[in-house]
Amino acid sequence: MTYLTQFYADGTTFGSMSIVKFDKCKMERVATWNEPSTYPSEPHFIARDPSFPYVAGEDDGVIVTTTMNGGSDGKLSEFLILDAKDLKVLARLPLERAVPATVHGWFIEEKK
Repeated sequence: MTYLTQFYADGTTFGSMSIVKFDKCKMERVATWNEPSTYPSEPHFIARDPSFPYVAGEDDGVIVTTTMNGGSDGKLSEFLILDAKDLKVLARLPLERAVPATVHGWFIEEKK
């Protein structure tokens, strides 16, 4: 499986974005997550600990990403945790500031 960020998620608007789970064997999209005016960064897969008694396949884990809500005041962001099997939201953690969409790294100088 491959997890990707997709632009033109609605088929017409460049700014519409989604997270896509792509099955490379079947060459097809098997799950999608998106919300209006929400811009995800790159998805990162975290596998279930292999020492856990039951691991249910290569997609047994979670996807983590940051998202920016373009419709909120201040364009605030969230840390999002998705189930890697179906991309359903497991948890949302609000962040205190806007994190740019498609962020690779972001450094903020600590005020002393």
